[in-house]
Amino acid sequence: MELDLEKPLIDSNTGVITAGMPLAVLMGAKNIVLAGCDSNYTSTQGSYFYASDKHVSATTRAATLTATWAAGGEGLYGYSVALRALRERGIELFDATIDGKLDMLPKLSIEQVRKLAS
Repeated sequence: MELDLEKPLIDSNTGVITAGMPLAVLMGAKNIVLAGCDSNYTSTQGSYFYASDKHVSATTRAATLTATWAAGGEGLYGYSVALRALRERGIELFDATIDGKLDMLPKLSIEQVRKLAS
């Protein structure tokens, strides 16, 4: 996982890791809290804001999307790598998503997020 925006970014199957986290690191974040990042892809139908036939990239095609986000898939593995890489820099990564699949991340309630932000 690359966190330095002056180096080539690595596609981590999600813009959250590929671009969002490097931007947060650049801006000096000490804590990153994910909200609405459920990773519950069981199909391409209903998972996006556009029709299934528009899924043309390797990571959004129906055949690969569900495998990427299934247990043991590359997408979930990417969040484990991100957690380690951020912790090595002294940055904590949390998940405040209700019913999300990112169980490798420490969970926070909205009340805990408010306390963390203050």
